[in-house]
Amino acid sequence: MHNGQFCVKDKMDATTLTRNVAILERGGFASINPGRDKRERCVAITQKGKDRLKHALPLWQQAQEDRVARIGADKFERLLSGPQEVSRKA
Repeated sequence: MHNGQFCVKDKMDATTLTRNVAILERGGFASINPGRDKRERCVAITQKGKDRLKHALPLWQQAQEDRVARIGADKFERLLSGPQEVSRKA
């Protein structure tokens, strides 16, 4: 999937995506390779990125569970859906 498709799918500005991927590449968490033409680049997660994700994911999941326990599942879902609803109406 190229940046444009990713941006449309996830409602992310292409400039933001490019900047964030560059940060991941500088950190060694992702690699950027040429695509089929000069406009396309392929992004892949590196082993360092996989290792970091493996470490971080359980921490992120625990943080989500803690937040649900603190504010309740209904309020948590509204917090998550609010920005998506605003984006759809914009």
